[in-house]
Amino acid sequence: MTITTIIPALITLIVGYFLIKFPVSVSVPTDRGMHQDIISSSGGIALLAGFIVGIFLNTSIDIVYVSIIIIGILGFLDDKYSLSKYLRLVIQIGISAFIVNEMIGDDIIVYLLFLIFLSAYTINVYNFMDGIDQLAISQYIFYLIGFSMIRETDLAFFLIFIAFFLINYPKTKLFLGNCGSYLLGLLVIIPILHNGRLGFENLIPYIILMTTFYVDTTYTLIVRFIRKFHTKDSTTIESIKHIMEPHRSHLYQKLALKMNSHSKVVIIIMAYNFIWCLPIFYMAYNYRSYSLIFLFLSIAPYVYYCYQNKAGIES
Repeated sequence: MTITTIIPALITLIVGYFLIKFPVSVSVPTDRGMHQDIISSSGGIALLAGFIVGIFLNTSIDIVYVSIIIIGILGFLDDKYSLSKYLRLVIQIGISAFIVNEMIGDDIIVYLLFLIFLSAYTINVYNFMDGIDQLAISQYIFYLIGFSMIRETDLAFFLIFIAFFLINYPKTKLFLGNCGSYLLGLLVIIPILHNGRLGFENLIPYIILMTTFYVDTTYTLIVRFIRKFHTKDSTTIESIKHIMEPHRSHLYQKLALKMNSHSKVVIIIMAYNFIWCLPIFYMAYNYRSYSLIFLFLSIAPYVYYCYQNKAGIES
């Protein structure tokens, strides 16, 4: 471990504590939120600062890194000025299309469109799932651990996220905000796209690592859409708008309300990740011809867990 390995994490710590002391944006409690206190937000700036320093110290900048910086800036502007959700979506799709073009290049148009959708969807999945203390950052650390089992992971990069975790342990003082959740969502999708160049079956092991986030979000959105669509005189457009409105019906939100604890929910989800998803991910990576079977094994129990706890149905 060298000084250039440690400096990015130290930058994240310093900027993080500065944001706690002098907030550039704050999260105000609402009846749809999961917190009762006003807390400094846009913690993604601390991650972004460490990330940028890490790039300059440990690698060379390229166009993909520029896209990561842009998505972080978009998230900050959203935190600060509450951008239109349609404007956000257009920019997210534009960034996703650009990265897919850079990383995949020429391929079957349907496959490219799928990857663009998956990229934009993943950014929003991370935003939807960033609602309780430590869940989003813990999931990304787990993702890096899984990735490190098959590929060498930059220690400096890993330490940045450990630093942010420590800032908020044991009590949250700084939210990731949209800045952080957009950033993490894009960082999740980049290895998926990198392996997507080799074919669809190479995407699946990395999707398995994100089982809890993808399943919770997708199940909840589908249930909310169907329930709204089946109400009297509701249209498809109204049902789509409904699923984009704030709510507290994700599985993780329901569990947090039921247990009156954020930390217990994070432990449950991380236990599922490490005990169930991680071994399945490793097998799916080594036996990619059976990857769809492994994907089913990964998601099926969590789909049932969502059903059992009535995810998507507001109390």
